[in-house]
Amino acid sequence: ELNNAVAAVHQQMALTDVLLHQGRTAQRHLDQAAEADGAETLGQLATTGLVHASSGNAQSARDVAAKFRETFTNPGAQWLPNAIVAMALLSEDKPQEALNELDGANPSIPLVQVLMSQAYAALNRPAAAAAKRQDAVGNRVILLANMYEMFALGLVQQD
Repeated sequence: ELNNAVAAVHQQMALTDVLLHQGRTAQRHLDQAAEADGAETLGQLATTGLVHASSGNAQSARDVAAKFRETFTNPGAQWLPNAIVAMALLSEDKPQEALNELDGANPSIPLVQVLMSQAYAALNRPAAAAAKRQDAVGNRVILLANMYEMFALGLVQQD
C-alpha cells in the first residue's frame, strides 16, 4: 500500500509539472512512480500516456495507449487509451481524427467531453464545442481529481 501511495504522489507530481513547469521534471516523477509500484499498473500507464500526450510527444502517447490496451482488457477502461490517442491527435492538429478516436467512448466521461470540445473548436464548430465544454464543467459528478487532471493538462479553459 505504501508503494501505491508513493507512486500516486509521483504521478500527480508529473501531471502538476506539466501544468506549472512545462514538463521539465515529469519524466523523473514518472520514473520514480514506476520504481515504487511498477511500470505497467493502470495508474502508471494512464498517467504516462496523459503526460506524453499533453506534452506533445504523440508517438510515445500512442505507444503507451497500445500497451494499456494490451495490458488492461476491461471494456470499462478502454475509453482511456482512446482519450490518450485523441489528445495526441489534437497535439498534431488532427481534430477530425481525434473525434473518430473518441467515437464509441463513453460520452459522459468529463475528459472525453473536454477532448471532444477541443476537437469541435479546432474544426470551427463553436456551438458543438461550447455544448461539450458545458457538459464537462456542468457535470455535477466530476471528481476533484478528474477536474484537476483536466486543468493540469490545459484542456479546460478558465473564464
